[in-house]
Amino acid sequence: MHVGVIVINTVLDILADERYTSYYKDLILSEGDMATFVSCIQIIEDMIGERRRQHTLFAALTALKLNNLFKLGQCRHKIIQAAMFHDCARNFTKDELLLLLSESNGKQNLQGNEKLQESQSVALLHGRAGALLAARDFGISDPEILEAIEFHTTGKPVGSAILNLIIVADTIEPSRKFHSEVPVISDYSDFSSLLLEVVSLKIQWVVKKKHWLSPVSVDAFNYVLKSVIVS
Repeated sequence: MHVGVIVINTVLDILADERYTSYYKDLILSEGDMATFVSCIQIIEDMIGERRRQHTLFAALTALKLNNLFKLGQCRHKIIQAAMFHDCARNFTKDELLLLLSESNGKQNLQGNEKLQESQSVALLHGRAGALLAARDFGISDPEILEAIEFHTTGKPVGSAILNLIIVADTIEPSRKFHSEVPVISDYSDFSSLLLEVVSLKIQWVVKKKHWLSPVSVDAFNYVLKSVIVS
């Protein structure tokens, strides 16, 4: 079966699944949305595998839902691309990620102590590597999409709305095994408060596992906290 047909059927199956119909009840997809889903999967199908393909589809649908619910007004095409590509390097080994980054130039290279620390974590490295792949191999040049791919794990102070949508959607999409631990969307009247809760939760998970916590995550938390307090 053609990959495009498989993707469309998978998206429709998710929306029709009784476990998720209530969650996505107000989400309506256009022909343009479906075309973007198909074009993205055609690029990364062989890189991510079945389980991660499901996750990226759920993340994209959830990001679209959040964009609508909180009236963020972001480009749906960019949201889908950012969500579908955010984990494009997640199945790489640590050595593969380090090799890819060592062959790159400019800001994608890890420097100094950051290099030493992040080299121990596939979870941190795959965002940087994914942004590199998207730019180099997928033809993605939009800075907001690349930013969302690179920083979806750590967050970033003064991140774009696209980045923040992907951070939240990646964490709370309903197929994830830890979904029962994440914030309930309906408990939040504004997106910034939901984002703050998600960023805080992600930091707590890292600390609980005694993994290295990126300073960027701390800066992102403080920035979002300040914006919530001010508002």
